[in-house]
Amino acid sequence: MTSPSTDAPLIPAAKPKPFDLADRYAAPTADVVIVDPADLTAKIDTGLRIRIRSMYSDEAKQAATSERAKLKLVNGKVDASDAQWEVNLFEQTVAIVDGWWDENGDVADCIVVAGVATPCTADTVRAVFTDPRTAWLQKQVQGAYLDIGRFFPKPKTA
Repeated sequence: MTSPSTDAPLIPAAKPKPFDLADRYAAPTADVVIVDPADLTAKIDTGLRIRIRSMYSDEAKQAATSERAKLKLVNGKVDASDAQWEVNLFEQTVAIVDGWWDENGDVADCIVVAGVATPCTADTVRAVFTDPRTAWLQKQVQGAYLDIGRFFPKPKTA
C-alpha cells in the first residue's frame, strides 16, 4: 500500500517568537481590594484599598531575613515551630504594606479606625493586623501577598 502524495510543497511552520523576560517583569506593587469579611464568597467591595509590595521587594526580603536570623539551627537545619514561621510571614506582611486609603470617603493615605483617620505606618499596620477585631484584614493582605500572579500583567491572548 502506498501513501497518498500531494503535489503541494511543504511549508515550514512559523518560527515561534522567543520568550522575552521583559514580558514578565514583576510589578513593584499591587493594589488589594478589601472585601467584606462577613461574606468572602460574595466579594463585596468595602472601598478600602491597600497597596502592597511584592515578595521580591527589598522590604519583604529584609523582613524575611531578619526573622529567619532568629530561628535556631540544629545540625545545619532550621529548627522552627509553625508559630515561628507564622511570625516570619506576619512580619513580611507588615513590611510590604506600602499604603492604604478609602475610596468611599475623602480619606487619602489613611483609613478610618473607630472614627479616626489612621495613616499607614509600620506601627499602625501592626496595630490593625494584630487587633482581634481587625486581624481579618491581615489575612486578606497576606493572601494577596502570596498570590504571585497579581504582580504580573495578564498574558495577551491571540
